[in-house]
Amino acid sequence: MLGEDNITSQPLDVALKIINTLFEGINDVGINLVSNDYTVVWTNNAMSAGVKKPVSEMIGKPCYEAFRHRNSPCPTCLLKTVSETKEPLIAERWLDLPNQKRQYAEVRLYPILDSHESVQYIFEMLTFITNKKKGEKERTRYIQVLERTLRESRIQNSETNLKQGNSNSEQLTPREREILCLIGRGFSNKQIGLSLNISIETVKTHIKSIFWKIDVVHRAEAATWAATHGIL
Repeated sequence: MLGEDNITSQPLDVALKIINTLFEGINDVGINLVSNDYTVVWTNNAMSAGVKKPVSEMIGKPCYEAFRHRNSPCPTCLLKTVSETKEPLIAERWLDLPNQKRQYAEVRLYPILDSHESVQYIFEMLTFITNKKKGEKERTRYIQVLERTLRESRIQNSETNLKQGNSNSEQLTPREREILCLIGRGFSNKQIGLSLNISIETVKTHIKSIFWKIDVVHRAEAATWAATHGIL
C-alpha cells in the first residue's frame, strides 16, 4: 500500500511530476492515477496505446468514460473494491474496449491514503496479456487433443490385441506403444513429452528403444510399422 508520505504529502502537481518521471517511459504497462471519484488524474502513453485514445482525451474524465465510453461505473469495478477495502488488489480480467477486439489484462491496484486513512487516489497498472491468454487456451486445447488421441489409441490397441492374440505385445512396453502411436500420428518429441508429462530426453530414450525393437531407423518407417501392426 502507498501511504501519505508518498503523494498526499506533496502538492498534486509535484507528485504528478514525480510519477511522470518514474513511469512515463514504461512502454509495456499501462499506468493510471485515478482519484476516489474515478477521475483520471494521470495516465501514461502505454495506456493510451492500449486503449487507442490520446492521453489528452482521458485526463480529467471518469475512467469509465475515458476508457469505455460509459456513463456510469462498470458493473464489476475493481477501483470500488479497492476503495472499500483500502487494500491492494491483483486480478486478471477481460477488457471490452469500444471498437476494439476484446483484450485480457493483469490489473494491479494500489490505494493511496490521505491523513484521515481514506482512499484519496488509486494507482493502477495494467499489463495486457491477451496473446499469453490465447496461448494458454491453445495449449489446453492441444493437450486435450493429445489425451483424446491416447485414449482412442488404447482402445484400438486393446481391440487389436484381442483379435491378434496379443501379437507383438511382448516387443513393446505400454509406454512405448503410446509413444509409437503418437509418432505415427505425426507428433513431435516435444508434443509427446507434454502429453505424457515426461521430458524430451525421456521421449528420445523411449524412441531409441522402440526403433531398436522394431528394427527401423526413421520415424516414417516407425509409423508404417505401427499402422501394419495395429497400433494406429
